[in-house]
Amino acid sequence: MPERRLPSIDRARSAPLPVAPDVPDDGPAPLPPDVLQLVQRAAALPNGMAVIERAPLECASILLGARPARIEQARAVLAAPLARAAAAAALARAVPEGRGAAGAEPRPAPRTAEALVRAAERTPAALRILASASPECAAVIFSVRPALVLEARALLAARGAAGGEGAP
Repeated sequence: MPERRLPSIDRARSAPLPVAPDVPDDGPAPLPPDVLQLVQRAAALPNGMAVIERAPLECASILLGARPARIEQARAVLAAPLARAAAAAALARAVPEGRGAAGAEPRPAPRTAEALVRAAERTPAALRILASASPECAAVIFSVRPALVLEARALLAARGAAGGEGAP
């Protein structure tokens, strides 16, 4: 069998290295005002950055109170790494007191209806979303299946009928 030879290391070293974009000393470039406003609205939602970036367009539009064209514009802007970094910083600044860094490390998704209700009860906005948003939108917010949202709603209704706490 003929001997195979690898290219020399000198040839590989002579190739130009990719250059990272320059980051200004004062941090990433500011976001356009429309995108910044969406990021600030997303701070009120669990996994808010995921809503902007990955939720179905109609769900993101409803949850953030913005036209689909604005969501698409924000997604295009946030595709740039520096804009994404600026959005993450703005999101961290806009998170309500005591909620931790939204969008940084999402909590594990609830696996049961009871766990989903407990997760939603952490904030009034999350409980309203679980109780009244479309099952698909609520599923995106809590990273669960729509069927689990329906089970959690039935649990909330049973608690309300029994006079328990946690009913919206």
